[in-house]
Amino acid sequence: MENDKIEVETDKLRNKITEFLEIDKLAEMVTNNTIEFTHRDVEYRATRPTHKQKQELNEKRIERFTELMSNDKYVMEDRLIEMYFKKGIDIKELDSKVRVLEKQKQDYMFKLGQAIKEGKSNTDLLTFKTEIQKITEQHQELLMKRAIYMDTSLESQVSVFVYSYLSYLCIQKKVEDKWDKAWSSYEQFMENDEALINLSVFYESFLSRVELQ
Repeated sequence: MENDKIEVETDKLRNKITEFLEIDKLAEMVTNNTIEFTHRDVEYRATRPTHKQKQELNEKRIERFTELMSNDKYVMEDRLIEMYFKKGIDIKELDSKVRVLEKQKQDYMFKLGQAIKEGKSNTDLLTFKTEIQKITEQHQELLMKRAIYMDTSLESQVSVFVYSYLSYLCIQKKVEDKWDKAWSSYEQFMENDEALINLSVFYESFLSRVELQ
């Protein structure tokens, strides 16, 4: 009983932190394991993959990985990191900075939680919020820089393909008040305008990210 009470109080505190930071707006869009969005007056929705879809995705991932392995144009991430280091770009140091920022953010989140729990003033809470937002921006900037550096790595290319293929599998389109698979083939999906592809990948990756880890 005591553990249940602690868990409930922890959930309440977590919700208050989330509400105060306004960091869960995208999560609010999730309804019944779907995210609905509109593009050019057409309604779409991202859905979580079924077991069968995840199996198909894994098979395609292996095929893509094997295909790229035979292409000298792409190198493994470890090798690419070595190449950058020889040119004076230290990716491992960048990764270390990312971990430091993540630790700082966790510390401030804990302090914010304590402040909310102790009923501190909005001025105190805003101080923590400002620091968390600043760290989040720095963290995102470093991750973006790393993604650009690693864009040509084999792993990165496979990841891009995986989330694109996942979007083809799981995105649905509303036609006459009925939801149906949006595209009949991966090729048809890739023929869409870039804006729709990006929206589809963004929402689908957000919705399915935990299941694919």
